Amino acid sequence: MENQPDMAGSLHTKRHTWILVVALVILILIIGGYMLYGGSKSPKTLTLIELKYRLEDEFGKAKLCGPPSVRLNDKGESLEDVELLKHFPTLAANAEEFSIVLKHTDIADDGSWTDQEKLTILRERDRLSAILLQPSNGKYKFLITSVSLDKNPPDNKRPRDFSTDGFITQSGSITITKQESWVSSGCPICLAENTLIDTPSGAISIQDLRKGMPVWTADVNGRRIIASIVKVGHTLVPTTHQVVYLILSDHREVYVSPGHPTIDNRTVGQLKTGDTYDDSTVVSAELVPYNQSATYDLLPSGPTGTYWANGIRLDSTLAK
Repeated sequence: MENQPDMAGSLHTKRHTWILVVALVILILIIGGYMLYGGSKSPKTLTLIELKYRLEDEFGKAKLCGPPSVRLNDKGESLEDVELLKHFPTLAANAEEFSIVLKHTDIADDGSWTDQEKLTILRERDRLSAILLQPSNGKYKFLITSVSLDKNPPDNKRPRDFSTDGFITQSGSITITKQESWVSSGCPICLAENTLIDTPSGAISIQDLRKGMPVWTADVNGRRIIASIVKVGHTLVPTTHQVVYLILSDHREVYVSPGHPTIDNRTVGQLKTGDTYDDSTVVSAELVPYNQSATYDLLPSGPTGTYWANGIRLDSTLAK
């Protein structure tokens, strides 16, 4: 009887083994399913264009101040539109980017587009170019200026501009580091970077000016008087942005957007060779590419709101 196997103990051992086996199988199935259905997958990596659309989904459409259509060729076509259309083949050649941009318009992907449809597609892409993305430690530092309605508006729901800085990961997770807002005044930005503005302290680059600094302006008779800067601003522009290279007969010259107002109720884009302007004669007023990322403007106090840029008197585009 001493050598008879312990049947109860043997059954208990087998049952325990089977429990372990079943548990192991279940664990394997759980792990396998987790891996099969994406549990071990990294989050989707978005393209730069997709990241920009992600930012627009969060903060609203980017604000872009491009050149207005104020100059026409002999056929009555906008020179700005003609120039913009030259960039369509380059955009269309980038199949991935083109497809993403096209999906965000109401234009059919049929391979045949009118010039107006091409302009719509190009302007959609150009608006995205106003969103800055800079690589930073595996993610991107971003800056977007957008237009929205203030949730608690003090000015009867006037539109407001929002400038947002932060970081966005390659999967689209957003962290805000700074956000500012102000009542929108349209597109108040027109002068090229490094344009020199006349001040009592000497000429200062426009991007270095700040609210409250002294600046020369003109009284109603055109005489110089000292004023203070009421407002300054800058806006991102697309890579296709163009400015007018204005040259006067007394050798004064300035780079300025076509829509910038002059002191005689015109725009710079309307000036042409032979015109009289600021006690001089226009030698040339040609559109040229602009290779900087932003343009600038300021508003002096005083009765006229005008100032001298590279020695040429101009009006301000900022609201008076």
